[in-house]
Amino acid sequence: MEVSTLTSNGKFNFQPQSDDGPFIPVTVEMYERFLFVVKVIIIPALCILGMVGNGVGLVVLRQDSRLHSHNFHVYMCGLMLSHMAASVTNLLFGIPNIINIYDYYMANFLLQNMRPIAIYLTKLFDNFAACILLMMSAERLMSLLQPLTFRNTWVLKFSRIILLVGFLLISVVLLPFPLCCSPLKFVNSENKTEYRFAERSLFWKDFMNQFVFIASIVQYFIFPLCILFVNCGIPIAFYRYNKLCIVTIHADVQRSQQQSKLTILVVCIVVLYLVMSIPNMFGLTLDFFNDEYSFSGRYAHIFYFFGCITTVLTHLNYACDCMIYIFSIRRFRRRIQELCCKHCFSLSSATQGTSMTIKHTGISTVSGISSDNLSTNK
Repeated sequence: MEVSTLTSNGKFNFQPQSDDGPFIPVTVEMYERFLFVVKVIIIPALCILGMVGNGVGLVVLRQDSRLHSHNFHVYMCGLMLSHMAASVTNLLFGIPNIINIYDYYMANFLLQNMRPIAIYLTKLFDNFAACILLMMSAERLMSLLQPLTFRNTWVLKFSRIILLVGFLLISVVLLPFPLCCSPLKFVNSENKTEYRFAERSLFWKDFMNQFVFIASIVQYFIFPLCILFVNCGIPIAFYRYNKLCIVTIHADVQRSQQQSKLTILVVCIVVLYLVMSIPNMFGLTLDFFNDEYSFSGRYAHIFYFFGCITTVLTHLNYACDCMIYIFSIRRFRRRIQELCCKHCFSLSSATQGTSMTIKHTGISTVSGISSDNLSTNK
């Protein structure tokens, strides 16, 4: 049985009458081992995969001149650049986690000094990617609802300007993250210097409590819900578009296939983004309803456990989006084969040539032996 109370900060706190521990069997020791594996092994590997995948995707997209004037090209370029920059940023800022294995104090110095910029850049790229996904979804929906006049809408005519303004706006709005805190130096019990992350003043502490809450709601609830709302209308609009093409418009097959592929591609990318946002949404919801699972509560490791899972899924999303984009369209798959498999064909040709030479030499040798045998018999 649970007792519901309303705390002073406006949260509903459901407190069980008997303390049976956290609702999932994850101890602090288990979380720390999981966190170590994630920071030292999984995140660097996913960052490298995201860098390489998005780099190849940008090369393929740049070589495809037929999409240079298409709005989808602009959105995918922005999304891949955002994911690639996030992968590079997280890989660089993850170096102190590896140094920590060998030198704790050097890792502590680097980590606490890099932390404000790391948080700022990570949130900047993640929010910008969500903004791009929202615009891609809106563009797909309008192209299906108004197939003849959608190119005259402001979202398509000023897409580059909208993305630039959105990036600058997000950059300014998130500035409190690097400005509010600074590394604080202190001497520990072993008489050695350490650093910790602290607010610059009491004003920043009170302000950031509210700001972080609002920023989290926008990033992990409002953006996903808006994207989900727009994409819920895409299947209906897609069915209506196909029916309209058959009955009245009689659009050519190539254009209809292109619309279908782009629509399916956007839906797949969006679904992947929404699925990978679920753990953090669940953790923040748990934090809102129960202070014991907040970042400073008794079961704070459960809150950070869900955040850690979300971090892994986010980095996996960086690598998967470009893969979905590359391998979902035939001409991109063909370009990838041309870029990555040229040496395979050369090696195959060389192998075939060597095999033919060996076979020819073998036949000649056998023929020579046979001739000698015939001469001897005579």
